[in-house]
Amino acid sequence: MEHPMLTLARAAVAALAAYLFIAAPPYILLGAPHRIVSVLDPLFSLAVVQACLLAILAAAQKGPLCSLARARPSESGVRAAGWFLLGDVLIALLFAVTVVSTSSASSVGFTVSNGLESLGRDFHKSGIAGGLVRVGVIAPVLEEFLFRVLILGCLLRTARPWIALGISTALFAAVHDGWLVPAFLGLVLGLLYLRYRSLWLCVVTHSVHNLLVAVGAPLLVAYLHEATLLRPIMGNLLLLQVCWLGVGLGCFGLFLHLVLRGGGSGEKMSPLQAPPPTRAAVGP
Repeated sequence: MEHPMLTLARAAVAALAAYLFIAAPPYILLGAPHRIVSVLDPLFSLAVVQACLLAILAAAQKGPLCSLARARPSESGVRAAGWFLLGDVLIALLFAVTVVSTSSASSVGFTVSNGLESLGRDFHKSGIAGGLVRVGVIAPVLEEFLFRVLILGCLLRTARPWIALGISTALFAAVHDGWLVPAFLGLVLGLLYLRYRSLWLCVVTHSVHNLLVAVGAPLLVAYLHEATLLRPIMGNLLLLQVCWLGVGLGCFGLFLHLVLRGGGSGEKMSPLQAPPPTRAAVGP
C-alpha cells in the first residue's frame, strides 16, 4: 500500500513540472539572444527549451530512458491503438458533419481557408508545414515524454495505477484548451502506457489523433461542405448519425476490451488493478 503523503508529494511535484513545462519556456526565451529566435519560428524555439527542461527532469529522476526509447509496441498494443483511432476519427467526422449541417460554415469559421490559416498562423517562416510538424511530431513527443513517462511513471512508484492515471490525466487536460477531449485523450494514452509500457505507441497514437482528428477531419468535412458534396446525405442525416455513432462506440469498446482484459498477450489482470510496478518496469 502506498503512503498517502508520499503520493501527494509526488503529485504536487508532477503538477509543478507540468506547469513549468508550459509556463517557463516563454519567460526563458525573453532573455535569449534575438538571433536564436530569428532563425526559427518562435514556437520551435519554445520546443527546444521545453526539450531541454524535459532532459533536466529525466536526468534528475535517473530512469532507464534508453530502454524506453528502444521498446517496440506489441502487436496487441498496435491493435488496441488502431481500434481507438478508428473510433476517434469516426466520431470526429460525425461531429464535423453535424456542425456544418446545422450551422453556417462562415459563422463558425468552419472553412478550409480559415482552417489552413489557423494552422500556419503562428509559423511565419515555415507556414502550414511548420504547423503540421508541431501538431504531428513535436507536441506528441514532448507531451508523451512528460505526461506518460515522467509524470505517470513517477507516480506509479508509490501510487496505485488508477490514482496515478487520474492525476496524470487531470494534469494533461489542465494544460490544454478545453478539458473534455484532452481528458479523454489523456485517459486513453495513459491506459495504453499502463498496459503496454511503450512510449512510442503513445507518441504515434497522439500524433495520428492530432493530424486526423484535430486537423484532417474538420478540413475534409469543410471541403465536402463547400463543394456541396454532403447534400445527398442531409436528408437521412439522423439515421446516418445513429449508425455512425454506434460504429464509433463499438471501436472504443474493442479498444477497452484489449487494454483492460487483454488481447492475446497473456496478461489477465487489468492495468488498473495491478500493484505498483517496480522501478525498472515503470521507466524513469
